[in-house]
Amino acid sequence: MRYDGLERVPLYLYAKEDYSLKKYGDLFRLFRGEEQIQKIPAIKVNEILVFGGLTLTSPVIQLCQKHKINIHFLSGSGQYHGSLIFDPAKNLFIRKAQAEIHLDDKRRLEFAKEFVLGKITNQKWVLDSFRKKHRFNPNIDWNKIESLDSLRGVEGTYSRLYFQELAKQLKNTDFSFNGRSKRPPADPVNALLSLGYTFLFSRLFSYTTLIGLDPYLGFFHENYYGRPSLVCDLMEPWRPLLVDKFILTILNRNELSLEDFERVDDSIKLNSEGFKKFIQKWYTNFEVDNHTSGRFETELTYQKALELDTRLFGKSLTQEIEAYKAYTRP
Repeated sequence: MRYDGLERVPLYLYAKEDYSLKKYGDLFRLFRGEEQIQKIPAIKVNEILVFGGLTLTSPVIQLCQKHKINIHFLSGSGQYHGSLIFDPAKNLFIRKAQAEIHLDDKRRLEFAKEFVLGKITNQKWVLDSFRKKHRFNPNIDWNKIESLDSLRGVEGTYSRLYFQELAKQLKNTDFSFNGRSKRPPADPVNALLSLGYTFLFSRLFSYTTLIGLDPYLGFFHENYYGRPSLVCDLMEPWRPLLVDKFILTILNRNELSLEDFERVDDSIKLNSEGFKKFIQKWYTNFEVDNHTSGRFETELTYQKALELDTRLFGKSLTQEIEAYKAYTRP
C-alpha cells in the first residue's frame, strides 16, 4: 500500500486473501485478519488499485462513490480485470463527436497516425537517451499511409525493431530481455513492462471517463466487445516515456534484483517486497518528479501531463482546438 500524506494520491493495495479494507466514518481502514494496519482519509485518495485477493466491504464502495474514487481490480501479477467508475462525465457532445470521427475514415486515420507518430518519436527519444548510436531511425512518408491496416503494419514493424534495440540498453547482467512477451510475461523485465502498462492503462481509463470520452471507441486499435480501444490508443505515445525508460533505468541502477520476483504457476511477478520497491519508485517518477515537457513548454509531473494531454485530445474532437498532437519529449 502507498500513502504518504500528500494531497490526493493513488492507493495501491497489494495483499493476500486475509486482507480487507473497511470504512470508519470518512476513513479507509486496512486489516490483516482482525489486526488494523493503517488508516487513510478518503479525501486524500484519488483512485484505488487492488492487486490480488483483497476484500472490499460495501461501505467502502459507498465511501468511494461519495468521494468519486474509482477502483481498478488487477491480478497479483498486474493483469487488468475491470474497474468501478463512479459518476462518469455526462458530456454527450464529446461522445457524439468521437463517434462521428470514428465513422469518418479519413479523420479517423488522421488521429490514428498521430498516436503512432507520437509513439515512434518517443521510442527514438528513449533510445537516444540511453545511446545515440542505434538502428532505430524511422524514415516514414506518412502521406503514403492510406489505411489503418497499413498504419498498423508500420507500427508493428517499428515496435519489433524498437524492442530489439531497447534490449541492448539493458546493462544489468542479472536480467535477460529478448523482446516483448506477454500473457504471461516470459521474464522479469516483461513482467515489469506489463505492470507499468497496466498502471498507465488504469490512469488513462479514469481520465477518459472523467472527461466524458467513450473509452471503448478507439481510432487506431481495432474495436471489439469489451476492449477499451480508445485507452489503448491514448497509451501508445506514453508507453516509451512512462514505462520503458523508467524500467530500464531502475534495472540499470540495480534498484531491483532477481530476489524481488517470484514464479506463480507459469507467470513471473514481483513478490510483496519487490512490489513495494517498484510502487515507491513509480509513484515518485509519475506523480512527484517534474520532467521537461515538449508540448506544454514547462516542467510538469507525468501525471499532470497525461491528464492535460487527454483533455486536449477531447477538445480536439469537439474542435475547441485546431488539431490533436500527441505528447512527445523534445
